[in-house]
Amino acid sequence: MGKYGRLGHGDETDRYEPYAVISLLDRQVASVALGERHSACITESGELYTWGDTSFGVLGHGDHNEQQHAHNGGGGSTSNGVGGNTNNFYAFASAGSHSQYYHNNHKPSDGSIQPYPKIVEYLVKRGKKVVQAAAGAYHTLALLEDGSVFCWGDGNHGALGHGGRGGDYAGAVEATPGIIPALQAKEVVYIAAGWSHSAAVTRGGDLYTWGEGSGGRLGHADEEDLFEPKLVTSLRGCVQLVSCGFAHTVALSTKGEVYVCGRGCMRLGLVDQSHSPSAVGPIAVQSTEADQYEKVVKILTRVEGLLNVQVCHVAAGAVNTIVLQGKNTK
Repeated sequence: MGKYGRLGHGDETDRYEPYAVISLLDRQVASVALGERHSACITESGELYTWGDTSFGVLGHGDHNEQQHAHNGGGGSTSNGVGGNTNNFYAFASAGSHSQYYHNNHKPSDGSIQPYPKIVEYLVKRGKKVVQAAAGAYHTLALLEDGSVFCWGDGNHGALGHGGRGGDYAGAVEATPGIIPALQAKEVVYIAAGWSHSAAVTRGGDLYTWGEGSGGRLGHADEEDLFEPKLVTSLRGCVQLVSCGFAHTVALSTKGEVYVCGRGCMRLGLVDQSHSPSAVGPIAVQSTEADQYEKVVKILTRVEGLLNVQVCHVAAGAVNTIVLQGKNTK
């Protein structure tokens, strides 16, 4: 879907097959990140480009009300699929419908769009390369080569991790990247962004989460919102990757084990054998078919059905979870 200019082609036209993002043809794109209505990419030289809906300052360009159709060379990709050839970037998407559960959490756009990739100047001025980007629904994170983490966009529920609590700050918009103080000196090596929550993994294997806590998605045995990163003590020192979905979180341990928490037993893989696909298998969580969609798991729980699978990567979607099996799995 090309709405909001999220495909980076300078318009809002839907495209049904890969189409080169012309403004990125002279860039070597290393990685991409996709949000609800915006997209981002990082070049091999460590520059971050963002484009799409400018609402809530999610692009990090400093003013989410004055980005209408600005062109600044760059690059892009988007929604339902991306592909590449020698680091050239392609973007395509078709119109589709979200489930009502997902749709009810959408926020209105202010109408301004950035239809071409545009460099995030603030991070360039830091003099450090961006090594990873994570795009939430209405917020964005960037990990720099020195291990520092910056976040910007919609601060509702504390998704930005910049501190504060409740009141007006709970819905604050930050249109310029701001460093997350609580993660300084933590040597962060991996970041993730969900609908309205975020996570980070340190070099020592510690997992930090913050933002909306509804449904237990932060893994702290409660449903409280957190306005700054908090250590998940149940998996201290053993996490290598994390992914945040709409209302759940998936962590991969250094042993290749998958842990999940949040709302919706079906997306977590924590269901009875009688209700689960054979690929997931049973664990000791009893639930009826009716409540599998709304079951709340407040602590990171191991997916027992994957114990015989050596998982090397995890990905949390809006209402599903995917894991990648390593080649050495028996």
